Amino acid sequence: RAQPAPLVRPSLSATEPLFALFAPMSTPLASLPATLQAFRQGQLSLPDLARTWRDAAQAHQPPLPQRYQDVLERVLNQLESASLFTEESCSFSQNDMVDALADWLSHAQRL
Repeated sequence: RAQPAPLVRPSLSATEPLFALFAPMSTPLASLPATLQAFRQGQLSLPDLARTWRDAAQAHQPPLPQRYQDVLERVLNQLESASLFTEESCSFSQNDMVDALADWLSHAQRL
């Protein structure tokens, strides 16, 4: 009797962006909701989340308007800054910044 194929963890070549793991053969922005969920569940680090979002925005075709790039960068910078402080000592929460990323994505996907 045939043995089931072993489970293979997807891997990336050195030139593939991280978002390719979350939604292969899809638009870069389509992969981003899964990264938010993985981040919220502690399965994706903040540096990987930020890199994935930056890579996806850069890879989007047609290119996103500059104002979208600027807003994304501001939100990601705030999220990265918030991670350096405790919730009480920071003027914005990590949850608020993740919600802002979800909001940015909903607008960017309508372009």
